[in-house]
Amino acid sequence: MPSAIAVFGGTSDTTWYTSEEVDVAAESLVEVRVDTPLDMGHAKLDGRVKVAVYVDEFGVTDRVEVVESTADEILNNLAIGAFRRAVWRPAMLEGRRVRNLKQIEVCFGRCDATPLRYKEMIEVKEPPKP
Repeated sequence: MPSAIAVFGGTSDTTWYTSEEVDVAAESLVEVRVDTPLDMGHAKLDGRVKVAVYVDEFGVTDRVEVVESTADEILNNLAIGAFRRAVWRPAMLEGRRVRNLKQIEVCFGRCDATPLRYKEMIEVKEPPKP
């Protein structure tokens, strides 16, 4: 598939700007929900997952990577999947759409051990207690 540059011409800014570097950061057009299944088996149901979400200039999630985690791998994958499905309003810099690298922390269960260090935070729907 040809790139947008090949089809429409022009030059492309290939920089991934952090949310602090842009005038308007990429914003999800729908609520991003990270739902945990009711039966997690032996998995640990609490922890923090910090993800890097790469949102391109068209508002499409390019990729999602776990940067830091205290959670089980299953919860890491749930966080990755939720942000891969997200649709975004593109970030803006000087009146043009640009790529945005967002750092987002997801909190599962009890996360009061350390204060939140990241500006962007989503809430997690937890299964009901038995």
